[in-house]
Amino acid sequence: MSFDRRTSGVTGFNAAFPAVHKVDMSNLIVDHVAVYVDLASIEIFINDGERVLTEIVFPTVPYKTVHLDKTNPSFAVSTISSIWQ
Repeated sequence: MSFDRRTSGVTGFNAAFPAVHKVDMSNLIVDHVAVYVDLASIEIFINDGERVLTEIVFPTVPYKTVHLDKTNPSFAVSTISSIWQ
């Protein structure tokens, strides 16, 4: 599994920030994927935490789309209400 931060928004503040981060998925049967997207973070949990990828991002505009490669095209999107009133 990989996450590409090279075009995630503001990235020029540190040369190491715009990078592709990877998690080894070899020998893993994926039963469940949960993705949580916040204003400045994205967390991906595989099999309830068997593998986890957490990324901080600084988008210039709010994200409105998700692009998934090599996955089952069947998925559901749920929203979580803000705790801020």
